[in-house]
Amino acid sequence: MNGEEDRAIRAQPGRPSRLRKYAIETLSTFRVTPAQISVLFAIIIGLAAALGSYGFSWLIRFFEEICLGGMREGHHGIFRFLGGYDILVMPAIGGLIVGPIIYRWAREAKGHGVPEVMTAVLKKGGRIRPIVAVVKSIASAITIGSGGSAGSEGPIVQIGAAFGSTMGQLFRMPPQRITNFLACGAAGGIAAIFNAPIAGVMFSMEVILGEFEKFSFIYVVLAAVTSSAVSQYLKGNQPIFAIRYFKLASPLELIAFVFLGVIVAFAARYFAVVLTKFEDFFDHKVKGPEYIKPALGGLCIGVMALLMTSHFQISGK
Repeated sequence: MNGEEDRAIRAQPGRPSRLRKYAIETLSTFRVTPAQISVLFAIIIGLAAALGSYGFSWLIRFFEEICLGGMREGHHGIFRFLGGYDILVMPAIGGLIVGPIIYRWAREAKGHGVPEVMTAVLKKGGRIRPIVAVVKSIASAITIGSGGSAGSEGPIVQIGAAFGSTMGQLFRMPPQRITNFLACGAAGGIAAIFNAPIAGVMFSMEVILGEFEKFSFIYVVLAAVTSSAVSQYLKGNQPIFAIRYFKLASPLELIAFVFLGVIVAFAARYFAVVLTKFEDFFDHKVKGPEYIKPALGGLCIGVMALLMTSHFQISGK
C-alpha cells in the first residue's frame, strides 16, 4: 500500500483521525455518574425557580399597579373613575379573566397549588405539564394583583415544581428522578419567595415527598440554597415579613407560647374545614360554567373589601 492509498483510507468517512481518536479516549476517562448529573440538574432547577419567583413577583406588582394603582397612594388603577368602588369590581374582573385562561389551557392550575403538586407525585409519577408553570404564573398574578384572596406560596410551589418536573421529562428521566426534580423545584420556589432555604427543604421533604431519603435530601438542599442565593442577589437580603426585635423577658412566657400554639392549631384546622366547605359549595352547589365561578368568588371578595376598606391590602404575602 503506497502513501496515497493510505491517505485515502484515512480520509474515508467513519475512520477517526488520530486527533479525534485521542480526544475520544481522553474524554472516556471522565465518567459522569448519575449522582453528578442530578447535582447539576438540582442547581439548574434552583436557578430556574429563583428566576421564576422573581418574574412571578414582578407580575404581581405589574397587575396590582394596573388594576388598583398599588392601593398605597389612593385608587389610580384603570377603574379610577369609580372612585373607592373600584375595589368592588376589580376582584370580579380578575376572576373573569383568570377563569377562561385556566379552563382553556391548564385546568390543573386551578386550586391552591400544593395539593395539585402532591397529586402529581402520588398519581402521575411526578409529571406536570410545562404549560402549568406559565398559566399558574399569569393566573395567580392576575388574581392577587386584582385583589383576589390568594397568596404567593401555593402558586410558587406549583410553578417551581413544574420547572423541575419539566426538566426531568425533557431529558426522559425515570419517574423517581422526575419526582426528585419536582421536589427540588418546590423547595427552590419556597426558598426564593420567602428567602428561607431551610423552610423550602423541610416543606419539600415532609409535604411533597413525605420521606427523608438521603440522596433526595442532598439534591433538594442544593436547589433550595441555589435558589435562595440567586433570589437574594436579585431582590436583596431582606425578610419578607418585617418583625420587631424580640427578646424573651422571662421563661414564663414559654407557657403563653404553648397556649398560643394550641389556639393557632385549632384556628388552622377551623380555617381548613371552612375553606373545604366553601370549595365544595362552589364546585357542587353553584351552577354554571366553571370559568365563571372565579368571577363570583371575586365579587364576594369585592363586597367584603368595600365593607372593610381599612383592612384591604394587596401584597401576595
